[in-house]
Amino acid sequence: MEEYLKKIEPYSALSMKFMECTDTGASISINLDGNRNDKDTMFAGSIYSVMVLTGWTLAKHICDIRASDYDVVIKESTSKFIKPVNTGSLARATLTGDPVHKANDNLSININVELLDKNNETCAEFMGNYIGIIKKIS
Repeated sequence: MEEYLKKIEPYSALSMKFMECTDTGASISINLDGNRNDKDTMFAGSIYSVMVLTGWTLAKHICDIRASDYDVVIKESTSKFIKPVNTGSLARATLTGDPVHKANDNLSININVELLDKNNETCAEFMGNYIGIIKKIS
């Protein structure tokens, strides 16, 4: 998965690092250096980017273990910034419920992500609905 992530520009540009991915969870770390805002804390755009990409990583893994070939996109999301982030952090994604096959053969996957600081305190939360779009063979 890490080789695939390296092809995604924000992953490399924001100094993210793939940690792990299983059938129910994924995690990616992000450094504070290179992601600071004018308050010397992590830029909200960097926080959002690592959370959406960590969720996407889990959704892609879920799609990859199925027999069909899917493109994964995010359909909708909400995020909550709880406290300033002043350390490197870990985004941890978890699957919420079972993926749902839609009538059009697409797969709907709900994922929660929390961003934890080095003290393991939750600094931000993200909820996303990812869609595995079935690739049509023509």
